[in-house]
Amino acid sequence: MVIEVEQAEAGRAAASRAPSDGGRRAGSRDARGGGAARDAGGGRATPRAARIAAGATAVLLAVHMLATAIFNAPAPEVRGSSAWQLANGYVQPYLVQDYKIFAPEPIDSDRQFWVRAWVETPGGERITSEWVNATEVELAADSRKVLRKQLSIVGAERLMAAYRGLTDAQRAAAAENHLEGSELYALRDAMIAADGSNPGAVDAFIRAGNFTTSYATQVSRALWGGGGSGRDHRRADEGGLQPRDPLGRSPRSRSRATGLLVHRPRLDAHAGVGRAGSRGLRPQLPGLGGDRRGHDPPRTARLGERRLGRERRLGHRRTGGRTMSASQRNAAFSPAARPRGIAPRVADRFLHWLLDERRSTYGLALMRIGMGGMTVVILAMYLPNFSYTFGEGSRWGEALFRTSSVNDFLWPISALFSRDDPDGVRLAKTLLLMAVAAAYLLGWRMRITGPVFVAMWLGFTTLNPVVFNTGHYQTFRVFLLFLLLADTSRRWSLDARRRARQGEDPALGWGRWRLPSWVPVLANNAAVLLIGYQLCVIYVSSALWKLQGSTWVSGVASYYPLQVEELTLFSGLNHLAWQITPLVFATTWLSVYGQLLFPVMLLTRPTRVIGLILVTGMHASIAVLLALPWFSLVMILGDMIFIRDDTWRRALRRVGGRRPRALTRTVRAPRSLPAAARAPHRSATL
Repeated sequence: MVIEVEQAEAGRAAASRAPSDGGRRAGSRDARGGGAARDAGGGRATPRAARIAAGATAVLLAVHMLATAIFNAPAPEVRGSSAWQLANGYVQPYLVQDYKIFAPEPIDSDRQFWVRAWVETPGGERITSEWVNATEVELAADSRKVLRKQLSIVGAERLMAAYRGLTDAQRAAAAENHLEGSELYALRDAMIAADGSNPGAVDAFIRAGNFTTSYATQVSRALWGGGGSGRDHRRADEGGLQPRDPLGRSPRSRSRATGLLVHRPRLDAHAGVGRAGSRGLRPQLPGLGGDRRGHDPPRTARLGERRLGRERRLGHRRTGGRTMSASQRNAAFSPAARPRGIAPRVADRFLHWLLDERRSTYGLALMRIGMGGMTVVILAMYLPNFSYTFGEGSRWGEALFRTSSVNDFLWPISALFSRDDPDGVRLAKTLLLMAVAAAYLLGWRMRITGPVFVAMWLGFTTLNPVVFNTGHYQTFRVFLLFLLLADTSRRWSLDARRRARQGEDPALGWGRWRLPSWVPVLANNAAVLLIGYQLCVIYVSSALWKLQGSTWVSGVASYYPLQVEELTLFSGLNHLAWQITPLVFATTWLSVYGQLLFPVMLLTRPTRVIGLILVTGMHASIAVLLALPWFSLVMILGDMIFIRDDTWRRALRRVGGRRPRALTRTVRAPRSLPAAARAPHRSATL
């Protein structure tokens, strides 16, 4: 091992002068006090405005977390209560999401939509066509499977769910022949007359019937020309919608410092003493628990990056980033400088967590890159069938479009995309959205690109809320809104490259009025908390919903989705997976209890690593085995914020071929080394 050593006479002189200088500086600031609370050790106090803003942010975060927890509570008695109504008013329309993922029971059968029509011949004769499986046509291309949601499957699912909500008398009325009427109100009146106890269920069935009838008419016109009518699917609710079970079953560093890099002094007061031992040079920094006699207590035997990071954070929060002398450092790190009591200590730690520095900058950058790339790829995959999903060919879905919460988006979001625009205009706007998403991916001018991208994406989702206001697209939307608060361009972006060459961007504001530097830090860290909490709600809510189903508790739930055709990309791999019985039990229970305990596993680093490996593996298997790559990618990107920036830096250094530095703080060369080793700019091999 090679150790570079340099004499530090100037550093010792600076260390001897630092106490008095630091005392004079602290005294001058105290004289100008103005009533602000100051940190121990003569350090600079956190601005009063920052403390107030951090406290207000904590209150708002608590309100948001409470409302989100109430809205997503998997308890029927909570839903419909006054508290739930207040929470529902808060989350609608931007933050709403359904976390019943394969719960309480998993998908155990294929949902298919069958259509037949009456076709009139040139002679006026009416001929009934054969049944056609519209879902089979829609899923003929594998690319359509991964896009989700398939409109024929949505229609079949909605109609069957609405039908199951009817009473026997209403089902009997629906089974009668209502095909001769021009409107469906005659059917509704007949169902209400048969049993008026649940008009809401009847209305849901009528809406689902309008949706499926319109879709069937589109299919009929495409197959048999303008004379066809696809309304006949209504007369055979069980024959036209054919759920089938392929099984034939009923649905159910700490870096180890092997030495010490001794760097050239920076003329600050961080110089210390050290000794050469059997494991190399060990540092002994005053005020950190070191023994001046040369003994190494366990906590200071090896100062690695993790310990150094903690010292830097503590030093920053108690000194305001100012270099201190050894005596000042002892005062700042003494037990007397810490708040007494559990609640004050927790509050102080949370305050400094919010204000000290930007958190999870690498994870946020990955979210920006992944979500921008997802948008470009997904929209490109929809382009070949653009009119069918978002253009004039999708107008048949108005029965469900009109009742969607996306219609409540505020202006100008609601005006960016319109279902009344011609296909050419919609396509041009969609291509512009793809260009903005590419700029978002690259991190170019994010102060402008970020809000524009979010507004355009929200506007685009109004074209077909049946597709983009469900499932993982709701999670995608919520994350995008939270990322507006974060500095996602701090890493791996064109903005970061520009800042490296030209310096930091000016603070937000107009003219001489600029926001304080702590405002973007506070906003960034609030976004990290919001995203992290949202992920915890997703995992816990999903697990609690699953625990209400018998197949998850018994451990066989993973068996059924693996055999559903609409969720199969690689049939051979799925066939192999469901035949391994121990694997089925293990994946079922790990997915339930891993999600349920995920927030608890975040509390310590070892369990956090286990939890992240568990959920990442779960989502990777879902992407491959259940044809849900976009859902899995959104969740994996969100999980990246739980990896600390120090971990990312060490990983990047290892990937780049450089060993992590054991210590980056300046220390003084020990007197016990040979004179040759103490000479300036000399190297010695130990």
